[in-house]
Amino acid sequence: VNFTFNHILSRFNIAISTSITDGTVTLKSLTVNGIANTGSFDESKADAAQAGSTARWTASGSTTLTAVKGEGNAEVVVNKDKQFVYQGLVIPQTAAYESIKLDGTSEEAAPYLNIQYTIKTGESNEQSYSYYYNLAGLFGATAETPLAFNEGWQNNLYITIGAAAINFDADVYEWA
Repeated sequence: VNFTFNHILSRFNIAISTSITDGTVTLKSLTVNGIANTGSFDESKADAAQAGSTARWTASGSTTLTAVKGEGNAEVVVNKDKQFVYQGLVIPQTAAYESIKLDGTSEEAAPYLNIQYTIKTGESNEQSYSYYYNLAGLFGATAETPLAFNEGWQNNLYITIGAAAINFDADVYEWA
């Protein structure tokens, strides 16, 4: 008897590294807000059961995915090698591309990433940084082409912290 196994959820991973060689980078907090955390699955849509689809799911609700949450929750010293700080499963869904307020004071419909970290050089020179990024934009989505967390697919976000800027690289592929 042969069984064919297909993942019905989507996988989402975040890895972080640094290009800084003369200092210490400490990740204080990394969260993703606005990802649907509940949904209903329609088994009758068997013809839509192809990898790369959200057709069998109706996503709802909203949650915050916490990769690192400072102080009592193990801050991460970042090094040159990519290290995964979040690996999880999410309900297959399409996330709209919408602008967010950079001050972070309002609750937004589009998912966004909030990152807080410090860079320390020398004995006492430590700078703190805090940024908000539209998650769909980091994956190259646009208003016309929204970010999809497809059934059976994996979305990886790679963050590299540099001395002057953060660089993002993302890939999406079938999760086998």
